[in-house]
Amino acid sequence: MPNPTPSQHAVAAADAIQLLNRSLLDTKDISAPEISATVQAVIRLVDRMPQALSHLSARLVREQKAERIRMDDGSDPAKAAMWVETFLTDAETDVVDAAKSLHAAGSLLFKMGAPYDPTDDDEGGGAERCACGGTGGRHKGGARCPSFWTEGE
Repeated sequence: MPNPTPSQHAVAAADAIQLLNRSLLDTKDISAPEISATVQAVIRLVDRMPQALSHLSARLVREQKAERIRMDDGSDPAKAAMWVETFLTDAETDVVDAAKSLHAAGSLLFKMGAPYDPTDDDEGGGAERCACGGTGGRHKGGARCPSFWTEGE
């Protein structure tokens, strides 16, 4: 059996994300550890996207330089290839920015690995905890924790 083509791999990845979306819609309760594991997998996917976009761009430039591109409308393929390269580079930058946000979310989610048990609280009574381990949005020394926020802040 021949190796899958790049487009077949891309279709498989897109299908996998579609399955993930359906699974998230169909699941009523998802624990923090499962959300964390899912986000970590999405981070792996997004982290690899800039390289894929860069490879696609480089391949297109190579095809254009070898004059193996023809436009259906008879327009200049070099100009179109230049624009595609620009758009792919822009997308690469956007994906890098998205990856930074996902890494920040993943870092906080990683600290949520254990299911919450309100009876297992040093302060007693299930006080809110920040990602640093303090309670009520405060570090143990009393300083406000930058990783803790409440809705509306």
